[in-house]
Amino acid sequence: MTIFLNNLWKVVTGIGNILLCTLCISYPVLARDQPDYSNLFLGFSAKSLDYDYYRSVDDMKPAGTMTSDVSLFPVFRVQLPYQMTGKSQWGWYTELEAKPFQLSKQLVADQIVALDTEVSGWYWHITPIGFYRWQLSKNTEVFHILQGIGLGLGYQDVSGTMMLTEDLSNEVVHIDSRGLDLSVSVITEFQYQFWLVRIYAGGLILDQQGTNNSVFDMSLELAYRIPLEDLF
Repeated sequence: MTIFLNNLWKVVTGIGNILLCTLCISYPVLARDQPDYSNLFLGFSAKSLDYDYYRSVDDMKPAGTMTSDVSLFPVFRVQLPYQMTGKSQWGWYTELEAKPFQLSKQLVADQIVALDTEVSGWYWHITPIGFYRWQLSKNTEVFHILQGIGLGLGYQDVSGTMMLTEDLSNEVVHIDSRGLDLSVSVITEFQYQFWLVRIYAGGLILDQQGTNNSVFDMSLELAYRIPLEDLF
C-alpha cells in the first residue's frame, strides 16, 4: 500500500501544473444531457513508460527501472456512457483499455542506457473515473474539457530480464509477473466533435511473492471517437 500511495503521489504531482493551467483558462457552465451510448477511441499516443521492480512491498524506491524514450503507441480504449449527477457538472464513467509494451533501456543514475536487458508484455485496466466537465459549446459533444481521477482493477502480464541498478547491486533478475491488482488514472481531456486530445498519468502495481512490480504511464494522446452504436 505504501508503494501504491507513492505512485499515486507521482501521478498527481506529475500533471498538477497542467490541471491548474486548465482550471485557469476554463469556465464552468451547466452540463447538458449526454447521449447514453458507449464509445470506442482509436488513435496514437506519445508515451513515456516506466516498469519498476521493488525488492520488498515496503520499499519506497525501486531496485531497478526499465524505461523508454518518448515513443508512439497505438490507442484502443472503450468508454462506457457518462453518468451525470443531476444537472451538475460532476459525473463518472468506466473505461476499459489494453496496452502492449516493450522496454529495452534502463534508468541508471538518472540516465537512460541500454544494458542488454528487456521486458515486454501488456496490461489492461477497468477503471471508474470520477470527473468534472466544462462545457464550451451548447452541445457537449461539440466541445468540452473534462478532468478526472479513477481507481480500479488492472492486470499485467510481463516477462524479461532487468539489472537492479538503482540499489547498486547490479543483480540481473528474471521478470515473470502476471496477476490482478489496483490501477490508478488521472486524466485531462479536450474533446472537439469526434476528436480527443488526452493527457494521462497512471498505472498499476502488482504485489507478488513479497516483491512489487509497477507500470507507470504518462502520455499525450490523439484519438478519434467512434460511437459503438454506429458499429452494430
